[in-house]
Amino acid sequence: MQLRRTLGISFGVAAALVVAVAPVANGSGHDSDAAEYCSKQGGQVVELTPTLYPGSDDQVELGGSLHVCQFIAEDGDGVTQLIVDLTTLYSENPTLAGLAYLARVPSSSSGPAGSNPASSYCPEDLGGTEAFGTAATGAWAGALDPGMEAGDTEPLSDSVDLCVFADRSAIDDFGLFYASDGTVRGIDLSSVMRYQPDGDTPDVFATGS
Repeated sequence: MQLRRTLGISFGVAAALVVAVAPVANGSGHDSDAAEYCSKQGGQVVELTPTLYPGSDDQVELGGSLHVCQFIAEDGDGVTQLIVDLTTLYSENPTLAGLAYLARVPSSSSGPAGSNPASSYCPEDLGGTEAFGTAATGAWAGALDPGMEAGDTEPLSDSVDLCVFADRSAIDDFGLFYASDGTVRGIDLSSVMRYQPDGDTPDVFATGS
């Protein structure tokens, strides 16, 4: 299967959002270096905006944005993605998001019955957050929509849930959740992060027994 060559935003969801598919024009040198590194690893830099009720008539864009590297890969008959903040990808020091990916903490499945297990995994097992305020009414809008082969009707959304940690590092819920059992989505983050642990990783997350 060939991925659609032209990747773009689904205008029905977030037409007004700005997507950066090149190094951050007005960022620091570090931002530009990180963006270039993202591209060299096969990812694309995008700017995500925290948005309440994305895709609805009540949509509200919140202040601030986050530059991330989005990796898209074919997986059988579909495509998968991994989205991670640029600092986690480029820094030679660890971030909580990167350490969470490496730790592969088993899921406790402690969320409410019928809930999204990836959303539960972030706060319950890792101490991060993916909810805006007291309810999960928001998402990060602006991710590239890779689409599918002609005739398919379920492209990946351009709104994603990120697991955000106290050091402001972030990774998408599903990429993190699937990595916990060794399943790679988008790319194996451990192979492209500049941070490479020398021996054991810092013991931040309980790994269960």
